[in-house]
Order: sequence, then C-alpha cells, then structure tokens
Amino acid sequence: MPQIPFPTDTLENYTFQMGAARARLALAVDLVTDITIRIGNHRVYTHAPTGKTKRDADVEAALSELEHVRKLLTTALAERP
Repeated sequence: MPQIPFPTDTLENYTFQMGAARARLALAVDLVTDITIRIGNHRVYTHAPTGKTKRDADVEAALSELEHVRKLLTTALAERP
C-alpha cells in the first residue's frame, strides 16, 4: 500500500489561520475523517456477498473508535483558549 505524504502545506495554512495548537487539532480531525472515508470505501469494495465476516466486525470497531477520536478532537478544537 502506498504511503500517503504528510500534508505539510495544509498544516502551514492552518497554522497561519488558527495558531499552532489549533492547527494541529484541525489537521488531526481532517486526517481522522480521511481515514474513516478510506475504511468506509474498503468496506464497500471488499463486502462479502455471504454476509458479515470477522473482518467486517474489525472494520466496524475501527470506524467506531475513529468516530470517538474525531468527536474528542472536534470538541478540543471548539474550546476557546
């Protein structure tokens, strides 16, 4: 699987807009959202026609954990300094 480069341009842009701490949080939210989308796409393209498999349960658990992380990051980003 190809390595995705770290989005330094986006981090620099967010740092200019929001400051360093909030920029890192905003980028973390973006990355978690991207990962969630990739996992969702994986589920669509590898769906077993016979129904749920163990891998599907693993993917569901990963999606659930990522959603919790995304909510925590979004909450931290929304807080006033």
